[in-house]
Amino acid sequence: MLQKIKCRIFLFALSVGIVGCNNALEQQQLLDDGFVSTPIVSVQEKNADVLAAGPLNDSRTWEFLTVMPSKLECEGYQISNCLLVMDSDGDEITYFYDLIEGFDYEWGYEYKLLVHVSDTNAALIDAPSVRYKLIKEVTKSDFLAGKTFDYIAHHAHKGLERKTLSEYSMIDGELFQCEQSACDSIDQLLEQQMSIILTLQHGPTPDALKTLVSVECADSGVSFTTNCLSGKEVYRHD
Repeated sequence: MLQKIKCRIFLFALSVGIVGCNNALEQQQLLDDGFVSTPIVSVQEKNADVLAAGPLNDSRTWEFLTVMPSKLECEGYQISNCLLVMDSDGDEITYFYDLIEGFDYEWGYEYKLLVHVSDTNAALIDAPSVRYKLIKEVTKSDFLAGKTFDYIAHHAHKGLERKTLSEYSMIDGELFQCEQSACDSIDQLLEQQMSIILTLQHGPTPDALKTLVSVECADSGVSFTTNCLSGKEVYRHD
């Protein structure tokens, strides 16, 4: 079933201060990790760098984000690769368009993050309205060596670039390798400005290149959703 895509998802939302923690388990996690205690001023003392902009209020919260081990092409203010996050029920994957300050993402790992969220009060239309800053990397999975995943590129001709006879780069510079004949096939699809679904495989180690397993589907932009995405999960990682 095609999953609904939202612009942003907040997982396990926490509000500290007026609202308070809305999930007992997550509050306990913060207590165990030393991020919150009673009184709440302890948060400000322990995280002075995060709260330097001022006291906590309704527009400043802590939240947990579960970040998936691969990205997808997305289009916000520009075409890029977006992080993917999972909702609290574990049944919906959504694009996350914003930068998380202090977070060094690596493909092939699943993360649970504790982040501080605040309003930016940005005046520019194309500037982000919310600021995310990493407080703690709560968990990081083992590297998913050899696992396959789908990379959906609606604007493949803008985001994929051939680097060598056997290497392609994605829009963020992430590389994958392919047989020369397979790379040639991608060239032809890009010349036709086709949207593409690639099945890629993580290497045996984090430093190894991803490998193209197959071009799962390709079609023109107007029919790509119907012919390639209908009945298909937007995110897949096996």
